[in-house]
Amino acid sequence: QSSSSSSSSSSSPYGLVVMEGPAIALPSVLATSDEESSINRKFYGGKGDKAHLGGFTSFDPMGVSPTLWAHMVSHLGIKSLLDIGCGRGISTSWFITHGLEYVACAEGSHDAVTQSIIPKIENVPEGTKYDIIEHDFSRGPWWPSRTVDAVWCVEVKAILFIQNSHQYITPHSHSSLLLDIVLECHVNTHTHMFRFSIYITLLTLIYSSNIVHRACRT
Repeated sequence: QSSSSSSSSSSSPYGLVVMEGPAIALPSVLATSDEESSINRKFYGGKGDKAHLGGFTSFDPMGVSPTLWAHMVSHLGIKSLLDIGCGRGISTSWFITHGLEYVACAEGSHDAVTQSIIPKIENVPEGTKYDIIEHDFSRGPWWPSRTVDAVWCVEVKAILFIQNSHQYITPHSHSSLLLDIVLECHVNTHTHMFRFSIYITLLTLIYSSNIVHRACRT
């Protein structure tokens, strides 16, 4: 199923297709009662979601990096951001409350979206706009309505099926900077490196060791 009936695209000589026009978000298909009863969610949320969405936690300290976020805003000049796999919006809310011009939260879990803290944020800075998008990348590609300075995503590749990688890549083409965090204990190293090489090849990204080293020190 196409994510947009009115979109067009432009391609680079490197094979990257940059989608243009509006994208239609494709929310996840809810699990049946039998599927739900067969899923061992442990301490993860996601009731009613299909297993491939991986679940979420109410607060994940491994995905919270305020020092790095502050570095992104103050030193890298990030003014707009897409948070992919944002869960309940913990990281998204930081960027909203710290005065970015535009912040988008894209999440596949319907349960996480219904529990999002973003609509409850008080005192949103004047001039800051934000969106919450429910989209399951296993169903098709999606991209933001505008370009952004950065994409922030934590642990998304760890649960992403390789056959859906090209759909997950699509929103990255609308960003200048990609910060894609994977906890190595959760992902096969060979699979991770293979996926990483796909991103570098298709997005024609320039890997910056300086940015990575600065990020690791924050």
